[in-house]
Amino acid sequence: EDLTTACLLNAGVLLVRVSEWSLALWSEVWASPSSRKFHLRHFHEQSALIKQLTRRGERLEHHRPFHSFAGGPQVKQSAHVCVLPRYAFNTNQLNGECEFIFHAAGRWSSKGLTKKLALRVALERAG
Repeated sequence: EDLTTACLLNAGVLLVRVSEWSLALWSEVWASPSSRKFHLRHFHEQSALIKQLTRRGERLEHHRPFHSFAGGPQVKQSAHVCVLPRYAFNTNQLNGECEFIFHAAGRWSSKGLTKKLALRVALERAG
């Protein structure tokens, strides 16, 4: 799930099973006319992905509230998609709550860090 309630999904790190369904989904995310309007926007892949999942009937928006930090379920599932709560799959926070993948995305220079140093801090805090 995304870090804010403004968006359902965070597309920073994804696990995708190779199948006809996922190949068609990603083709539509990148090439469908209904996705192109997002291509010039910030975080366009997240918006295009949500649009295509909705068009395919995955119905993620029916989980209300959606985000676990806002009282929604920890795990949101549909026929082909499973959305995990923040930190369960990936995070870019240096607070030691990373359970699987540290994703060094973001503007680390504004915090006086490089991505390499941020990764080192994340590894030290994870033990």
